[in-house]
Amino acid sequence: MQDPAENSLAVKRSGKQTAKLQQRVKVTKWILLSLLLLVIILYLLFLFFWRGGDSGSGDDYGDFTVKIDKGQRNLISLCEKSDFAEPTIFLRGTSVQDLWHSTRSWIPDNIHTEVDGGAHNRTSVGKSPQTVADPSYLAYTFHLKNVSDEELKYTYDMILVDRIINKEIDALDAMRVMIIRNGEKVVWAKSPLDGTPLEPDTSVFTGEPVLMEVYDNVIQPGDTDRYTVVMWLEGEDPECVNSIFSNMLKFEMNFEVQNKLKETTSETSEK
Repeated sequence: MQDPAENSLAVKRSGKQTAKLQQRVKVTKWILLSLLLLVIILYLLFLFFWRGGDSGSGDDYGDFTVKIDKGQRNLISLCEKSDFAEPTIFLRGTSVQDLWHSTRSWIPDNIHTEVDGGAHNRTSVGKSPQTVADPSYLAYTFHLKNVSDEELKYTYDMILVDRIINKEIDALDAMRVMIIRNGEKVVWAKSPLDGTPLEPDTSVFTGEPVLMEVYDNVIQPGDTDRYTVVMWLEGEDPECVNSIFSNMLKFEMNFEVQNKLKETTSETSEK
């Protein structure tokens, strides 16, 4: 016959084991919930930075940003509006969703002046396929001001910051980028893969990720340069096929003062 004391000890041991097991289950639940919460936070951050990543179409253009180095804020400044009520060193345009094909002749003649500044995109939501010349593009207008007391010249470049490509077809192959400075237009594009020539008056991207660099833009003290950047998928390009609309591209435009013309002139005369 078993001693009652031994039975009591066995029950106590079993109770302690049960309590430890329950504690482990609670800890495991908290760990799993924490991991789930972390995944949700990371997913929401992804959507925030890609602006509209859950649209389902996948053909969003990430933010188009414009920047100058913070060390040059006393030389040049940026602002969406021409009155420079809110000068800054950083601007961000809005994303474009459901971008459809377009062509240069569809871009409005007054696109450089139709707004004082900011994003003025056009999309083809609910208009696919297009039956008329209905343009679809990213457009962003902003201003750069010489806030120094000297004549300056500056450089700007455009960088392809990031891309998401579906089906190994790159939207950049059919992309056109129009830079308008004070009414003067320059269109940039990638060389066609099949060797066919680009449209007339179109410059070729210099490479990747830096697509273009434009030097020696002269600006007088207190003067303002007005810029409009327009991007579209060129429907006449042989690379502009249906699969290209499942891509995402993100661009950045940077401005930098090259030097001060007065100092350059002085150095040249001394030589």
